[in-house]
Amino acid sequence: MAATGHDRRRWLTKPLLMPVLMVGRDRLTQRALALGAVGDVALLGSSETAFTAGLVSFLAGHIAWIIALRQRPGGGGALFLVSDALLALEKFGGVHLPAHEGLVMAAYTSAQALLAG
Repeated sequence: MAATGHDRRRWLTKPLLMPVLMVGRDRLTQRALALGAVGDVALLGSSETAFTAGLVSFLAGHIAWIIALRQRPGGGGALFLVSDALLALEKFGGVHLPAHEGLVMAAYTSAQALLAG
């Protein structure tokens, strides 16, 4: 099956989001962002294995963020809660919001950027 234009853009842009944010950041922040990137790439797949790999990567990324953020004051973590809640509502609650993927990516990318400082 041929990929749609939307799918192609997603395959090109999603893996680049976190590496762009990694530039000039401290090592702990880079580690957290790298784990997010691994999760992003895993979720480009549609299998249950890809979903599980993404979930594990994001869990590791969240732990890495906790470690990184303990080293400095401030926050911005609430947007992570929003993006994860939107994902959980769709995956486990069957709630399908209009522009769901756009909302998730906006909250997720903004959260990563704010946390990266």
